[in-house]
Amino acid sequence: MQEIKFKATQRNLPDWELDGATYFITFSTWQKQELSQEARQIVLNSCLFFNNKRYEILVLVVMADHVHMIIQPWLKAENEYWSISDIMHSIKGYSSKQISKVMKYNDFVWHSGAVRPNS
Repeated sequence: MQEIKFKATQRNLPDWELDGATYFITFSTWQKQELSQEARQIVLNSCLFFNNKRYEILVLVVMADHVHMIIQPWLKAENEYWSISDIMHSIKGYSSKQISKVMKYNDFVWHSGAVRPNS
């Protein structure tokens, strides 16, 4: 029988992970800056890129200044699931680089644990 692992980390709020769980995630733009329609499409595509590969998206809504999603991480290897940290780093990292190409972001794109765009 597979052992279920529980992980907890502390940043602004505690982050808890439980193997096989489903998560409601919200992430916002830095200082509530509004994304253009083109930037929102980049965010949507970034979220969908690993859908059904690393996780399953059950619900996804991209708003002008934030994103809501319900996801279930998949197994990465035997007894190891993709972490929320890895998933969010991938989504925020790629999208911030692409958003900085279509909008004039010279600073952070995402709030809290934000990933800087590489210029």
